Amino acid sequence: MKYKGNLRYIEATLDDIVAANALAHAVLGRSLDELSPQSRRLLLMLDKLVKEGCDREKVIRSDFRFTRKEVRQYTNWTDFQVQTHLFRLVGLEYVLIHRGCRGQSFVYELLFDGTGKDGENRLPGLIEPEEMAKLTSMMESSRGQIAPKSRRSRGGV
Repeated sequence: MKYKGNLRYIEATLDDIVAANALAHAVLGRSLDELSPQSRRLLLMLDKLVKEGCDREKVIRSDFRFTRKEVRQYTNWTDFQVQTHLFRLVGLEYVLIHRGCRGQSFVYELLFDGTGKDGENRLPGLIEPEEMAKLTSMMESSRGQIAPKSRRSRGGV
């Protein structure tokens, strides 16, 4: 236990984060085995769509948004197919819904990070120790001043 003024806190190391992530994956994680073949297929296509979009737009994965229309165009699936399987992925927390810029439209964020394809349980959205180390060194090199994270939002249905 450490103290800073009247504040008591516990300082976590990268090894602590590794252990906590392993526990969270084992206890709270899911396997892609719980998905129907079509939902899993869409999830893997979304993973590829997001990777390509991030490379093209030079944004990090959590800032990339896509619409159902973009998914239909990318997959050549019908609106019914995309809606059905995207709804399942949202329900299982592989995909997150955000409001679009026109009030009534929605954009989506892929929470699935591409891991867990081999049947192991994974909890999407956990920051991995390597990424934490990079963020920590960035913060230290910029003396604790990091520009606010920009969230892009595109319209569309």
